[in-house]
Amino acid sequence: MKPFLTVFIPAYNEADNLAHCVELVRLKMAELNVACEILIIDDASRDGTGALADELAAERGGVRALHHPRNLGIGGAFVTALRQAQGEWLILIPADLALEPSELHRYIDAAPQADVVVGLRSDRSDYTLLRRLVSWTNIHLIQTLFDMKLHQFQYISMYRMGAFPQGWGAAVGAFSA
Repeated sequence: MKPFLTVFIPAYNEADNLAHCVELVRLKMAELNVACEILIIDDASRDGTGALADELAAERGGVRALHHPRNLGIGGAFVTALRQAQGEWLILIPADLALEPSELHRYIDAAPQADVVVGLRSDRSDYTLLRRLVSWTNIHLIQTLFDMKLHQFQYISMYRMGAFPQGWGAAVGAFSA
């Protein structure tokens, strides 16, 4: 049976965070009764992340680990996830848990009404004044230039895989190599 959700965890030198992240995501998905796979993309880490990802995949059902031979960055990892995801939906959750797992139900609940579910980060207490200014400027430029009314463009989003044209990941892959 096809999983409902592929949770993509990009991992570059995340040996300290990865096991905790995988376990929290697994627990939350079980609590929500959501069929999922966890797809770890090791982006040529040098701190043991790759071996840990393989260990997690071997020990836990529904966890897969893929490895880039060289660092392709978050964009390259995203393209790999698009190509490899087996779920109906795809969500990126950073290994440092920039998304609180308790918020996952909001994405799941919104899924039936959308092809893309865009999260909105409301707690910015960790932002410096400069980061707040850059964020405000970025949001308002995008809203003005592209006539978009969204308030967030760089937070966690969940994508319906059927919304991507067939073969799209292969075409994008040419840009990440």
